[in-house]
Amino acid sequence: MKFIDKNGKLFGEISIIDLVIILCIILIGLFAFLKMSVNDNILFPDKEEYLVTYKLSNVKNSLVDSFYLNDKVYNGDTGTFVGTIEKIETSPALIETTSRGKIVTYTAPERYDVLITICHEGLKNDQKGIVITADYDVQMNLRQNLYTRFAVFSPQVIDIKTKN
Repeated sequence: MKFIDKNGKLFGEISIIDLVIILCIILIGLFAFLKMSVNDNILFPDKEEYLVTYKLSNVKNSLVDSFYLNDKVYNGDTGTFVGTIEKIETSPALIETTSRGKIVTYTAPERYDVLITICHEGLKNDQKGIVITADYDVQMNLRQNLYTRFAVFSPQVIDIKTKN
């Protein structure tokens, strides 16, 4: 008995092309199953929740009003999920300028400084002080492009701490 006959069939039963197609379908199905069923906790068992506080300076009231607690936040560069808003704090924006050789601080009309605390999941690198998430690192003084359902903004990281 020949391995491949004159018609290109394996053992005279099945076409080699059919066999390759069936094998590709099985591999694609297996990959899809593993991709959707693998839990991140298995891959990253030490993953923790971190509260990252971001600061927005001198923003209009319309942007302040577009932030909501428990709103989902996404990375503006990659579109991936970052975390949820845990806390929003606002205060009048302070502007510093010089007047007659002296530094003068005044409250900007209808402008606010906003502190937004977002709950991230990731791994902390104690040597660098960063939280490693799915597609980017978070570190002090980093300015990131983020967005929610109603707002697009570029805040600066001012604090990172564990949630518990």
